[in-house]
Amino acid sequence: MKKYIWLIAILLLLIVAGFILKLTYNFVIQSRVNIEKALALLTEEFTPIKMKLSLSDEQINFQLKFYDQQNNNIAAYNDSITGNRLFVDFYIVKIEGKNLFFPYLVYSDIVPPSMGKKIYESYEKNFDGILFPGIYSSDNMDDNFMNFILQVWKAIKSGNIDFFSTQYHGNAVHLLNDIDRIDPNSVYSFICHTEKGGIEIVQQ
Repeated sequence: MKKYIWLIAILLLLIVAGFILKLTYNFVIQSRVNIEKALALLTEEFTPIKMKLSLSDEQINFQLKFYDQQNNNIAAYNDSITGNRLFVDFYIVKIEGKNLFFPYLVYSDIVPPSMGKKIYESYEKNFDGILFPGIYSSDNMDDNFMNFILQVWKAIKSGNIDFFSTQYHGNAVHLLNDIDRIDPNSVYSFICHTEKGGIEIVQQ
């Protein structure tokens, strides 16, 4: 009986410690950045990824190009994956009514997410020694905005995004249900809507 009491006590302590850690973490974030001012610098919509791809014998060849908030090409990623349907996974973090989008993973109907291609480091840029997601860089960003995005970015990479926001989720975007219809000469833009949320794919 005493053994169970100790187990329950330890469990309660862990729960309380986790709650205190979350409060402390949020307090540190709030004290370092002005979230409202940071969110005001976000564009209403932006296109972090443009993609070209082709299919041959269950092999999907894809080229990703990453863009910042001012539509400048900042990085590229070329690879292939086995499958007939392609999925691009985003982390979507909603904070005070605004949605932040972070392309994270590519997988297929044959290759599961656990074995997918991680793409998030491809657009990570070094700003004066700080590793920052380049898709959120712009000429008008300030230190407050950088610190805000950086904290979200660190939380995503560490797997502790729930300490920053309870409103987040992964979103796998189906490029097309029937990838045979893909035009290898076309560019497919992933347009992310900061205000209303959601991602749409536009063929260009």
